[in-house]
Amino acid sequence: MNNFPAITEAQRQQLIESCQLEIKQNPHSPHAQMAKIALATLTAEPVAYTDDEELEDLSKHTFANMFTPRKEYKTDPLWMPLFTAPPAPVLCSPAYHDEAKRLAELHGMSFVVFRHGEAPAVADPTRVIIGFTDKGLGHDTTGGKK
Repeated sequence: MNNFPAITEAQRQQLIESCQLEIKQNPHSPHAQMAKIALATLTAEPVAYTDDEELEDLSKHTFANMFTPRKEYKTDPLWMPLFTAPPAPVLCSPAYHDEAKRLAELHGMSFVVFRHGEAPAVADPTRVIIGFTDKGLGHDTTGGKK
């Protein structure tokens, strides 16, 4: 459960319009950035639905069923919408940038590693192994023969 108060459809539409206006009038302001995040939330569509029974199963076991969105689920209070959205984009902090730049100057290259659920980290380029292949991209020079 969240701590956000429920709003009416009219209030939601008013908030959407306010966000769009803020973004249009001040596209580079911090308020516009917040408005973009709010707009994404206000206009998000469910990717699936579930119900209390499935959530109870999930708390006792390792799985629960999700159901493909259907029009009738939107108005039935027994169905709970499930949402997914990418996190708000975050640029590397100057500390990461400075460290990556220092390593690039020292070693000729540097890498910033992004792992799901973790903060970006600068990888030591002397300890990174990267492999490249054209296989499967239509550039196979063997003509498909092994």
